[in-house]
Amino acid sequence: EELPKSLFKQKVECLDEMILKHSSINFILGSSMVESTIIPDSIGQNWFSFSGGGQNIYESYIFLNHYKNKVKIDTILIGLNPFDFVYSYKKNRTEQFPPLNGGFNYFHSDSITSIEKYTNLKRYVHNLFENYFYDLEDLIAFRDKKYISKYKVSKTGFTIDRKSQSYNLDSLYITNPNLFFRHKGYYHNVKTPANLKYFDFFNDLIKSLDIKTIYLITPKSKYYKINMEKLGYDNKWADILNSLKNKSIELWNYEDMITNT
Repeated sequence: EELPKSLFKQKVECLDEMILKHSSINFILGSSMVESTIIPDSIGQNWFSFSGGGQNIYESYIFLNHYKNKVKIDTILIGLNPFDFVYSYKKNRTEQFPPLNGGFNYFHSDSITSIEKYTNLKRYVHNLFENYFYDLEDLIAFRDKKYISKYKVSKTGFTIDRKSQSYNLDSLYITNPNLFFRHKGYYHNVKTPANLKYFDFFNDLIKSLDIKTIYLITPKSKYYKINMEKLGYDNKWADILNSLKNKSIELWNYEDMITNT
């Protein structure tokens, strides 16, 4: 039986096919917070979502730099997270943090894109699985055929069934409170004052290309915000937001949108 392609490679193939059919394309970029919440087809016919787990703004910069001369890009909608403002993706990192997607060395290899997301495991299985899996999640997916059939990419880049149901946050917090402390990893290597280096890479590029860009902050649960305050991360996030106010950008902040379910 043929091994399934990684979600990343599925997206690349779908995008390359879409480029052949459209004179211009609009992109949705960012982490799984964006991937799971915005269906490109709901915005328009020429929207494509190249977003995924852990994708940081530097990886989105690598992506855009690769496709800037391959297709006309009118508009970009990109999510922002704390890990887009780390002082370094390489220094003081654990195997998983600061977050990165890990697939963007497909477009360009450098000291950041070549960081292996799950170093020890990937070193062990690299030779066997390099053509089929790009990270641990894909390897696990291959073991579960139900997962494989469920998690596939649409022609516009949306990960089908990535988010197919709503949850009661109060009940979920009682049964699995650790889910609401994921921002511990999101703030790994984030310091005050905010480091805008990687943000500026992306922002300077879109300005040079004259691409209309909307920066998006997705809704956060009340538990996310409560726990962020407990750990003192609210001050770091406020510093990031204040730093962005000095930029001539369009920022849509839905962080305080009510998310009871």
